[in-house]
Amino acid sequence: MVGAHELRNRFGWYLERAAAGEEIRVTRRGRPSVRLIGEAPVVLSPQMAVAHRHKPSGERPVNQERHHQRPQRLLDHRFDPRR
Repeated sequence: MVGAHELRNRFGWYLERAAAGEEIRVTRRGRPSVRLIGEAPVVLSPQMAVAHRHKPSGERPVNQERHHQRPQRLLDHRFDPRR
């Protein structure tokens, strides 16, 4: 068990211990408050593994209607019927 103040002062050290598999119990004013534990490894089903390999690249399709050609000259901009 470790106090909240001690945890805050040595957070990195306790984080490494939790990642190594140790359970850290944190107290606040002498009373148990939270537990700090390492995360279990994620096991994917075969279907999820395939979906994870083929996830989208993050590029969004461009909506051609919204990206119209902008006027090049000031007068074209002033008399642009889209405005």
